[in-house]
Amino acid sequence: MTARDLERAASLKPGSISKLERNQKRLQPDALVALSGALKLDIDGFFEGAPSIEPSDARISDKNITTAEIENLVLAFLSITNPKSRREFSRLVRSIANNPLFNTPMSENDAMALERNRSTS
Repeated sequence: MTARDLERAASLKPGSISKLERNQKRLQPDALVALSGALKLDIDGFFEGAPSIEPSDARISDKNITTAEIENLVLAFLSITNPKSRREFSRLVRSIANNPLFNTPMSENDAMALERNRSTS
């Protein structure tokens, strides 16, 4: 299968595969799903050999984000079958992430309350 054949099978724009190979383009989740389908490969196959995140690494940077939260977000995204809805979901998440209202530092009391809620759920 040529790169162009793969682009057609995955409904990607011409030249997309080449740009991905040269790191000139980031692979978007909807394109990953399309490539997975075109190659008849489970999405996990794209991550074979990649380092895994151990439970001890559950916190990512200093933002109090757990791997469970990331997994829930990814699973929610992957459960959306409509490509347009996936794009809207991505736009919504980016919009929230870029909104200063949602990105103010958490107070110590809020962080402790969040941790209590996580441990009880």
